[in-house]
Amino acid sequence: MKRYLIFIFFALGFVSAQTKVISVGDEPRRVLNYLPAEGSVQNAEMAMRIAMSITMVGDEFPEETFASKLPTIILPMTLTIDNVSKDGVITSSFAYGEVSFSDESNVDPDLLAQFQESFKAFKDITGTIVSNSSGEMLDYKINVPESAPATLETYMTQAEDMLRQMVFAYPQEALGENAILENYQKISNQGVEMEQTITSTFSHLSDTMILASSQIEQVAEPRVMDLPDMPEGSVVNLVNMIGQGTGMTYSSPGKIFPISSAMASKTTMVMTIDMDGQHFQQTILLSMDVTLRSK
Repeated sequence: MKRYLIFIFFALGFVSAQTKVISVGDEPRRVLNYLPAEGSVQNAEMAMRIAMSITMVGDEFPEETFASKLPTIILPMTLTIDNVSKDGVITSSFAYGEVSFSDESNVDPDLLAQFQESFKAFKDITGTIVSNSSGEMLDYKINVPESAPATLETYMTQAEDMLRQMVFAYPQEALGENAILENYQKISNQGVEMEQTITSTFSHLSDTMILASSQIEQVAEPRVMDLPDMPEGSVVNLVNMIGQGTGMTYSSPGKIFPISSAMASKTTMVMTIDMDGQHFQQTILLSMDVTLRSK
């Protein structure tokens, strides 16, 4: 049960997203667009650091808290700008590199081996992205090798979700310094529907640099979770889920990936579980620090 619930968090995927302008900011203002050069290549490296503690209490056993130490996941990516049309449509191709790990000391050997095996196929994943100059995605295709393990999809979803939090979709309105954007994302998977709001304030806007800080809020309503790998007859109810985080992103109009970005979040998830004639409550505290560097 302990290890199984770790992967609930890796399985959340975006369903919809929308951005609105809270404040257009100060004068002078400008319309923000992505302006990459056709044929340019951007290499990026994402590092995901995850810490988790789990508290369990049941009808037939006392409260117990234990921590799961996970390795830092280092994920390299390459993005090539294949075509930029006259109307600003950007067609790019991407490829993941070989995943590596750090901070492996004191990580459960079986869990580390599971991570290493699941991430092996990442280096064979490629795809294409079509977006407009404001960053709105128009088309997305990904090629995953048939030999990839089933768990790879959940890790891919997590990495892509983190990247989408760091790459802004700009509005059509002109913005100035101290502009505020609100990005609302509705996330649904495994019976959980979470609402995430990212509020970003732009402290610097120029032809070469865009600097923004972000506040992240997450909440999910109580509901029955759909976890097909649980033993037959098990019932898992989400009691509540709430999360908060902060971020800082430094980007350039000539690049798709940020030059650098960092986000830190903490999420609390409480659920009740009825399984094999037992009833117990489980509280998961998840801390995640994600950084991205590109050149």
